[in-house]
Amino acid sequence: ELEQLAEQLSQSYSGATMDDVDLDMLARQLGDEAAVDARTLAGLERALMNQGFLDRGADGQWRLSPKAMRQLGQAALRDVAQQLS
Repeated sequence: ELEQLAEQLSQSYSGATMDDVDLDMLARQLGDEAAVDARTLAGLERALMNQGFLDRGADGQWRLSPKAMRQLGQAALRDVAQQLS
């Protein structure tokens, strides 16, 4: 069971998402708090995907989308401009 959980948590297979993690198994092995944290991460992953901030690369890994990069760039420029004024 622990090896299966490690595989799920590694997210090393193509198309893996946090929804693939067996939360009951996670709670048994690592405690209820770990399952709550994993559920929170899965929700965050879904929200970022739905808003277009995450893309999957050809290798199956998550990457920030161009939209996310623009948002980060704008926020960084705003911060710099604020510090300079």
